[in-house]
Amino acid sequence: MNSEDCIDGALTKENYIESIRKAGFNNIETSEEKPYIERDGRKITSLVIKALK
Repeated sequence: MNSEDCIDGALTKENYIESIRKAGFNNIETSEEKPYIERDGRKITSLVIKALK
């Protein structure tokens, strides 16, 4: 990544799902996961999450 590529505050998948759970959602499932950026050993993924509240 260079100085023009910045995704501030990105969470790991696990932390993101845990945040959703803490917000009161359940039946959480990842319906889509695809690479967004992959450079220099770093990988950022786009997720589509389904959950119920």
